[in-house]
Order: sequence, then C-alpha cells, then structure tokens
Amino acid sequence: MNILFLGSSYFPYGGADSIKTSYIGRLLQLSNNKVLVLNRFGNVPKGKGDIKKHGYYNDVKYMFCTTVHRPSNLFFRSLNKLISPLIEFYVLMKLRIFEKYTVYILNTPYFHRILWYWILSRLFRVKLVYIQTELYSAHSKSPFTKRNRILVDFYSYYFIDGLLPISDYLILQSQKCLFRPKYYKLSGLFDFDLMDNNNVHDDSILEVSSKAKNIKYFLFCASLGYFNQFELIIDAFSLLESDTMYLILVGSGSDSQMQKITDKINKSGKQSRILIYSDINYNELLYLYKNAEALLAPLENSLRDIARFPQKIAEYCASGVPIITNNVGEISNFFIDRFSAVFADNMDSLSFKEAMKWVVLNNFESRVIGKNAKTLGMYNFDLKCHSNTFSSFLRNL
Repeated sequence: MNILFLGSSYFPYGGADSIKTSYIGRLLQLSNNKVLVLNRFGNVPKGKGDIKKHGYYNDVKYMFCTTVHRPSNLFFRSLNKLISPLIEFYVLMKLRIFEKYTVYILNTPYFHRILWYWILSRLFRVKLVYIQTELYSAHSKSPFTKRNRILVDFYSYYFIDGLLPISDYLILQSQKCLFRPKYYKLSGLFDFDLMDNNNVHDDSILEVSSKAKNIKYFLFCASLGYFNQFELIIDAFSLLESDTMYLILVGSGSDSQMQKITDKINKSGKQSRILIYSDINYNELLYLYKNAEALLAPLENSLRDIARFPQKIAEYCASGVPIITNNVGEISNFFIDRFSAVFADNMDSLSFKEAMKWVVLNNFESRVIGKNAKTLGMYNFDLKCHSNTFSSFLRNL
C-alpha cells in the first residue's frame, strides 16, 4: 500500500505528535508499505533545526506543500494559509494519479480539517483513517475551541473509515456512535532496537551536561506546557531527603514556558541539584533515559489522562529503567505496581516523594521492575509486534 499522513504543519519538528507519526510510518514500512508525511504549510519556528522542504526523519519521508518555516510577516502568514489548501489539493491529486496512494492517515485537532480531508478522500477514492490521541474536549477552556473539540471527540467518527485510538476509553467513546468505525488500538510505539544503538551507550555524545555522566538522577520529560506536572515533580524532589540524587528535567516549548519552570526551580531550595534542558538531541535523550535511576510520568485521575497514553511511556519501557507513575487509565491495563512500575498513591508531591524514596532504598527490586517493564513493552509497544496486524487492518478497511 501507498499511505499518506495528513494534518501536520510541523513534521518533523513538533514533539510527541511527530514522534508518534514517525513510528507509525516506520511500522508500516516494516510491512513494505510506501509512506509519505505531507505538511500542508510550514509552521516550524525559525531557528528550530535544519529542516528542508523534502527529506527524511526517523527514516520516514516528508515534504512541505509550501514554506517550511512560519512567516514572520502577518500578510505572508495569511497568504500562506489561504493558498496552501489549493496547493495541497494539487499535490494530493498528483500523488493519487501517479503514485497510487490509497490511504490517508489523519492527525489533527480541528473538525473542519476532518471534513476537508473526508471530502478529498471521497473525491480521490481513498480510505481515511484518524489518529485519536486524546479526548480534546477534556482540556479546552475557550468557548470556540470547546465547540470544535466536542465536534472532534464525538462526531468525527461519521467521517472516517478507520480509527487509531490510543486508549480503551476512546474505543468505548467511538462505539457509542451510530456509525461504529473499525479501530486498531495503538497505545504507544517505539523502536526498541534504538536502545541498543551504540550512541545510546556512549557517554561522549552527552553534550548537554558533563554532570549527568557522574550522578544518580530521576528524569522527567514532557512538553513545557505541562507546568503542573513539572511543578509537582520539582516539589516532590524538594521533599526528598537525599544528598546523592539529582533531578533532570527535559522539555520543549516557548521561552516564556521555560522561564516559568526555571523560576520554580530557583525557588525550590534544591536548585543546585535540578538540571533542565530543552530540545536536546534524540540520542542524548535516550542516553539520559537509559542511565536514570527512575523515569517519572505523573498522571491525574481526570478524563484527559484517562483517555490518553503518553508516548514517552513506550520509550521509558525500552530503557529498562523503572517508571514512577499513577494507576490511571491505560496504565492500569498494562502495568502492575512493584512488578512492572512503581505507582505513586496520588497525583501529589508527597506521594511522588514516597515513590522516589522507595526506589532509592530498593535498588535491586527497582532494577527488576525496570526489566519487567522492558519485557512488557516489547510485547505491546515495540514496532515489530504490530507490523503484520496493523497493515492487515488497513488493507481490510
């Protein structure tokens, strides 16, 4: 099959969404499918990497229909948004005629785009598959975005041929629809072979901090927009009575978000033992995962976290390092406390401090938990365990 990914303006830059797209693309390539990620227009901030109009990311081919970077001028930004659907239409028509793309895989939080790609899929006679990574309406504040996200969460099912939900909650939600779309659950994906890459074992690649080579640390990785989670982790670490442990925070986001978290660190009382980095090399990130004492993934008992499954959980599993998290949503479908993960009792700093303390005091048991998590991940999140079944799902839509 020839398969197009649509709906992005950022790939390959763009955090967890781009990483997930790239791993779904690589998963499809394992079964000899041809894959292309098509960006309607470039919304990549200037200065964010050397990104070309055509190229490969994580072995997945991508291209931009118009510009790569977000224009700084308002007029050109508006013009870009106006003409990009027309250029995209032309590109899609050309790809359908000459390269026979037969499946569109869509990832977008906008209902009007779902409608647009549904019209194109009918026009070009291709199947439309939607990646559903969260319950968008569970974390919307403004009335306008709330209406859009309710439409996405509850009415997108009428306009798709297949669904790729990330959780059981989203599966149940889709099956309440009069038109029940076929679905294939993809909670988390990662190429576990990457953890055996020589670069991940080579501490000479670690440019962000020479300190990390010689310290014991907990690690938390997330978008800087999840300020409440960063705040919780910093508060928990501040409560931990240990003179040997450090905390490493890794995130991507705006300068203002970084400053907000930096201010929190400076007020923590343990600022000398907390290191924070942004937009680091992916091999460096995997190195930091693999050499941590524990990896942190706080989750609230809320609709938002019940309905989602953080991409980093699959990456965490591959490292063979114990994960400290909460028994919420999809986590309870895969992990067992003190066997394949360490559960914090609640989503608060005291509970996470106690879980961190347990890891420090029970090093041998923690290492066994990390190994069990890796085994669990290889059977559920590794690309190879989905390669044949996922392609079969798409062929039978």
